[in-house]
Amino acid sequence: MKTDEGLQYFLSNKTITDYEYAELVKHYFKADKTDWYKQNGTEKQWDEVKVKQFWKLIRMHSMPRGKEKELYDFKGFVFPEFVINEKSIENFWKSEEEKQFEFEVSFWCAAFLGIVNFSKVVFLKKIELNQTNFFDSVVFSEVCFKEEANFVFAHFLCEKKKFGRSCNRRKVEFTNVVFFREALFLTTKFYVKTYFSMIEFKGYTGFQDAEFHDEVIFGMSNFSGKAEFNKTKYVKKTTFSEIKFQGMILFQALNFIYNKNDKEIIPLMSFESSPFANNVTFRQVNLTTTYFYESDIAEARFKECSWNETYGRLVLANETLQTGDLNYFKMLEELYRQLKKNFDSNKDWELSGKAYVSEMEMRKHRLFNEKQYFSWFIYWFYGFFGGYTQNFKRPIMSLLGLIGLFSFMYYFIDHSWQWAIQRGIYGALPKLITIDIPEDCNFEGYWLIASNIETLLGSTFLVFFILALRKRFKQ
Repeated sequence: MKTDEGLQYFLSNKTITDYEYAELVKHYFKADKTDWYKQNGTEKQWDEVKVKQFWKLIRMHSMPRGKEKELYDFKGFVFPEFVINEKSIENFWKSEEEKQFEFEVSFWCAAFLGIVNFSKVVFLKKIELNQTNFFDSVVFSEVCFKEEANFVFAHFLCEKKKFGRSCNRRKVEFTNVVFFREALFLTTKFYVKTYFSMIEFKGYTGFQDAEFHDEVIFGMSNFSGKAEFNKTKYVKKTTFSEIKFQGMILFQALNFIYNKNDKEIIPLMSFESSPFANNVTFRQVNLTTTYFYESDIAEARFKECSWNETYGRLVLANETLQTGDLNYFKMLEELYRQLKKNFDSNKDWELSGKAYVSEMEMRKHRLFNEKQYFSWFIYWFYGFFGGYTQNFKRPIMSLLGLIGLFSFMYYFIDHSWQWAIQRGIYGALPKLITIDIPEDCNFEGYWLIASNIETLLGSTFLVFFILALRKRFKQ
């Protein structure tokens, strides 16, 4: 209030009129409170007396009125920090009281200037945090949302101009939270590191157009209802660790931030120990910097996604780790095998072939590490000359190179380029062409051995070419 006498009136009278409460809301609860704290380095030093008086008035007047009207209305309120002692947390309730909102709660356009802690609170009805601003760390730990939880247009941020590097110490934390109904984070902006740990999303979950300007971690959580990450914007790494995707999950058209040169910055996305079934869809998502660790992706749906490709094969972000140990290559081999199976089941033969090439490359590296050099040579030969039967150009070039090499060798038989070239072609493809060289000038002695070797290699390259064509035009 404007005077201490006016404030004391509300502190000493539990029963006030509706008009008096409206004045309290207008001139006190919604009033600016930036003069209630002093900046001490990177921390806010709050006036403890004013903070305790604020929460006492909330308990005396706002909470009883909310229960009476069956609506806890905190629209536009400006909250100081929560009172957190070593033994208890006192804000809307005293420490010994049950922390429960029996009716709908509205924090529409409210502002939380200090640390927010809703630990062990039960929201039995709908809660609205639309357009709410959080300026410091936020903790929702062991919270239960029985009805819809609406965070549309909410901003989780820190005051960079005032706090500088202190932003790194602030966070948003949802831990041991249960959303029984809708959890809406539409167009919500998170400017600090955000944790969603051990969360149960039982109803619909929406992150459409949400923005994460710092790292975000989803850990040990369960999406049993439908969830949409549609046009969600990421700036830094996003991690999904030990997530159970049980409902229909959609990752669609995820947005990434552009730097000053209008160059797209694609932050890291990591899925760890999170198996996917066919209920998970990635549509129009750039997956060039996405990691998959111990995550079964054989049944996930990839629609119009962008993949990192080089030398005719897929390259997952996992390859950038380059640890080079045996388990590393086994893990990559399994991932590419799952992708091949995935693309095969969707009749995407082109991507299936590229995943197969990557699988073979990882197997080749694994065999070399296991010192199985003969098997490694077979795969090297298969890939180098045959392109793993996925590239029809490779065996054709190998065949032409073979003819050229042996034609050069045959030149030294009788120093005739005409006959040397004929011998080279005939040696590679003996059943497909005829030559006009006299029999007494044909292959003899060691040249006959060379001709047989060329025939064996030429036939092999021809088979590689036919198989590659068959796979290219496979329907």
